[in-house]
Amino acid sequence: MLQTITTAMKRQTGRYSFQTGLSLQTLNTVALVLGNLVFIVGIYAARSVPASGYEVDIYRATPLLFWGSVAFALVAALWVLTHPSDRLSWAAALTLAAVAGLSIPAVPLLRGYFFYGLTDALHHLGWARELLAGATTFFGDLYPATHVFSAVIAVLSGASIERSMLLVVLLLISGYVVFTTLVVREILPGRTATVVAVFVGLLFLPINHVAFGPHFHTYSLATFFFPFLLYLVVKHVTATRPDPTLPGRLSATDLGFLFAGATIVVLHPQVAANVVVLLGTFAVVQFVARWRAPDSRFGRSKPVYGQFVFLSAVFLAWNVQYDALFGLSTSLADSLVGVATGTGQESPQLIADRAASAEGAGTSVTALFGKIFLLKLVFVAIAGTVVARDVVGYLKSRGRATAARSDGGDGSALGDRLALEAGRSPEVGRSLGVDIVVGLLTVSGLALAVFFAAHYLGGVQGYFFRHVGFGMVLVSFLAVVGIVRFIEASRHTSPTRRRALRSTAFALTVAVLVVSMAAFFASPYISLPSNHVSEQQYAGHATTFEYGVDNAAYAALRTGPERYYDARGANLDNRLSWGIGPEDMGASLRDVRDHDYPQEDFYYLFMTETDRQKELVAYNGLRFSADDFETVSHQEGVSRVVTNGEVDAYQVLYSTVEDDGPGE
Repeated sequence: MLQTITTAMKRQTGRYSFQTGLSLQTLNTVALVLGNLVFIVGIYAARSVPASGYEVDIYRATPLLFWGSVAFALVAALWVLTHPSDRLSWAAALTLAAVAGLSIPAVPLLRGYFFYGLTDALHHLGWARELLAGATTFFGDLYPATHVFSAVIAVLSGASIERSMLLVVLLLISGYVVFTTLVVREILPGRTATVVAVFVGLLFLPINHVAFGPHFHTYSLATFFFPFLLYLVVKHVTATRPDPTLPGRLSATDLGFLFAGATIVVLHPQVAANVVVLLGTFAVVQFVARWRAPDSRFGRSKPVYGQFVFLSAVFLAWNVQYDALFGLSTSLADSLVGVATGTGQESPQLIADRAASAEGAGTSVTALFGKIFLLKLVFVAIAGTVVARDVVGYLKSRGRATAARSDGGDGSALGDRLALEAGRSPEVGRSLGVDIVVGLLTVSGLALAVFFAAHYLGGVQGYFFRHVGFGMVLVSFLAVVGIVRFIEASRHTSPTRRRALRSTAFALTVAVLVVSMAAFFASPYISLPSNHVSEQQYAGHATTFEYGVDNAAYAALRTGPERYYDARGANLDNRLSWGIGPEDMGASLRDVRDHDYPQEDFYYLFMTETDRQKELVAYNGLRFSADDFETVSHQEGVSRVVTNGEVDAYQVLYSTVEDDGPGE
């Protein structure tokens, strides 16, 4: 009997569970079945409650059962992945984790949202609508790729262009997670690295809601596409054997790069410019290494000269047709000159102004920063540790290799051996690819940091935070390397400490997933309104524009409503659109006449449920009060001309015009 109990206890961490008498494989099977079933129920719950109007908080509006089911599925998958019994259960758990995590960005589709994305996204909706109607061509747009993709899906599936665009967003976000994992697998073979890569991908670290978000924002979408291109580059750089089925030095990844490189240029030129800088840095490092240290990891890596030349040529050929990129370059240069001479407005002051606005809305800037950026800073610290350790280890190994050569030894072999001894784990050190890629990402990351800093110092902080999102993709890869190294190092500790570390890792993973996914969507939690566009919101604007008097102006709270005009596939003269501030409310409404251009005796004012929820809930009444919304219709010279329950459009007579009295 004692021998039986002892055997069972020894098998507790292997195939059998001593406490329950069930095999680990059985426990994993039960966890996976329950995880999948609960997740399916949650998906059904989300689909059964479609949005009936604007939702300022997507988290509160979506059934709690859905969020609970996603959490349960992720915990079940994580349990199996940290207690693997066989390859099949491991693969099933990894799939469940990925699908459950990706159901978060799928919520707008699951909830039947008409559209998701305000401001720029509405402008892109108009471009896609024009493309679908044949009113414009592929070459009529600076970044047409996502618009074409959306139009193709709409034609092939019969879905609306709005829903097709939501699907494009989900597909590119899914591709980001998939190819983040594949890049890691290429340089870090093994289950541990794959699991870490999937969960780091599901943290969606690039999203910051300042200038990078999970809606139809072409810079964001191009960044989500970037891991696919990086995968092709990494596979090329780390290749050790030629492809016998292709002529010369060509490989399948080279051919794939032709597609990926051209695609990223027409996805967004700023992201393409970042990739040009990255590949250019790669090429320079490899060229110098082949000249000065041909036996080094960089000197022996497959060069990216061809990829750099091709991407640069396509980038220039495409962008010389448009003035947008040159205009941005000029503005950036002027801003930098202004900062250098003390005549420009610096970004720190602009950021301070935003912080003051947040404080005015009753939000702690520290708390807001923590919700959005704290997790990112943790991963930046992990990536920084990897970079520092890699640089120190590489310099030491090269120094010892040089000393060995001076003594007549094989410096190349010694350099490789010492590189693996310089803090690398057996799994990480199994492939020289990780050393090459970490080194190249480190050097190119420094080059990109200088480029990004120019945006910050130049006062173009909106673009700066776009680039922060792009930089977090590189940080994600480096952080995965650091986490895997730590996990591998912990395997050499005692069983008791390993179990404690595994439990801690389990809890930390759950915690960071919660923190990340709570800030995935814009919501009052981070003092922002949802980007939801309800069908009533769109229709109310469209009806007003369609039946409005020609040459009459349109106004809305804070900013003008021209984006909704753009969404119809039409263009509104900028002089016929303006924003209303809190100082303009009340009797002053009739005195607002921006641009001094409108030719009519009145203008149209939009007051929407979206504005109400945004101002009173998300912004906590910072600029507009409930009275501002209630009293508009009772003012002299203001008549409601369109209403549908979500949008009220008023005709506001200028104060110089006689009024017959308020009306509906």
